[in-house]
Amino acid sequence: MAQRLKTLLADLTVRPTAGMTTKGQLEQIFRAEIERMNTYLEDIAFAARRAGTSLPCVTTST
Repeated sequence: MAQRLKTLLADLTVRPTAGMTTKGQLEQIFRAEIERMNTYLEDIAFAARRAGTSLPCVTTST
């Protein structure tokens, strides 16, 4: 998700109108993208439960 948000931000900086984008507009764009990604992940989890498979929980240790 972080990579997608970084890509969105990079795309915004390339646009000629990027200088006119307010903090509130950026926040709205990012919140919408986060909501879209959460919905996508919930759909994947639902499909996995319905198919009888569960996705393994991946953890990283430092």
